[in-house]
Amino acid sequence: MARPGDTAGASSWSRLLIALLLSGLFLYLALRGEDWQRVGQTLLEADYRWVLPMAGMGVFSLFVRTQRWRLLLNISSGRQLPLAPLFSASAVGFMSNMLLPFRVGEVIRPWLVSRNTGVPMSMALATVVLERVLDLIALLGFALLLLVQLDLPAEVELWIRGAGVVALTAVVLLIVVRFNRERMLPFLDRIWGLLPARISQPLVKLEHQFIDALVAVGNLRTLLLLLAWSFYVWVVIAASFALGFPAFDLELPYVQAGIGVTTLVALAVAVPSAPGFWGTFEYGSRLALESVYGTPAVLAVGYAFFTHFVQFSTQVVLGLVYLVKEGLSFGELGRVGKTSAPGQSGDVPPQ
Repeated sequence: MARPGDTAGASSWSRLLIALLLSGLFLYLALRGEDWQRVGQTLLEADYRWVLPMAGMGVFSLFVRTQRWRLLLNISSGRQLPLAPLFSASAVGFMSNMLLPFRVGEVIRPWLVSRNTGVPMSMALATVVLERVLDLIALLGFALLLLVQLDLPAEVELWIRGAGVVALTAVVLLIVVRFNRERMLPFLDRIWGLLPARISQPLVKLEHQFIDALVAVGNLRTLLLLLAWSFYVWVVIAASFALGFPAFDLELPYVQAGIGVTTLVALAVAVPSAPGFWGTFEYGSRLALESVYGTPAVLAVGYAFFTHFVQFSTQVVLGLVYLVKEGLSFGELGRVGKTSAPGQSGDVPPQ
C-alpha cells in the first residue's frame, strides 16, 4: 500500500511535469516560425543602456507592491507594521517564484512576515490571496480599456474574456461571503470537517482569517483605496515593460503599449509553468507586440527574452541579498514551501 508521503511526492512530481510541459508548449508557440540566428542577432543589437533603468523600475515596483501589502496587513491585523520586514519577505518570496517550483513564494512571503512580525501565518496568507484578487481586477480594467481602444485579434479577445469571467466570478463570491459571513462560516466549516483533522483544522483557520480580512477591507472607502493602489502597482510594472521598447527601437505608444504588453504577459503567466515563468512570459509578450501592435515577430521575441531576463535577474539578485540578510538557505525555503501550513509550523513567533 502506498504511504501518504509517497502519494504526495508522486502528486508533486506530476504537477511539476505538467508545469514543465506547459512551459515548453508556450515557449514553442512563442518561437514558432522564428530563426534562432535572427533572434540572437536582434539581442546582440539591442541597446543595453536600458538595462539599469529597467532594473531600477523593477525594484521600485516591488517597493510599491510591498506598500500595498502593508496596507492590507495593517487593516487585517489592526497594527501598523514596519515596511522593512515586509519588503524583505517580498524580495525573498518573488525570488522563490523565479527559482523554485509551484510558486512557493506565495507561501514563503507570509511565512517570513509571520516569523519577523508575529502576524499569524493564516492572516498573512489571506492577504496574499486578496492581493491576487485585486491584481486580477486591475488587470481586467486594463484589458477592458484595450478592448475599447483597439481592434484586437480573436485570440487576444479570448484571453481577455476568459480573465473577465474568472475575475467577475471571484468578485461575486467575495461579495457573497463578505455580506453573509455568519451564515457562510458554519457551512464552510462543515465542508472542511469532512476532511482529516490534520488538513481540516489549518483550512478552517485560514478560512476564518481570510473572511475576517475580507470583512476588514470590505467597506467602500478602504476598497477604493486598495483598488487605487492596485492600479498604481500595475502602472509602475507597465512602465518597466515600456522601458524595454527603446532598447529595440520599437516606436510604440509608451503608456498604451506598456499597459497592453503588461496585461497580456500577466494573464499568460497565470497559467501553470516552470519556475521563472519561462515560456508563458515569452508567449504573452509576442502575442501583445505582434498581434496587437504589429511588431515584427523577430523583434517581439527578442524583446520578450531581453525584458524577461532583466526582470528575472533583478528579482533573483535582490532576493539573494535579502535571503542572506534573513539568514536562510534554499533548503529552508524548500521545506517551508512543502510543510508550512496555517495553524501548524507556519505561525512562527517573532525572533
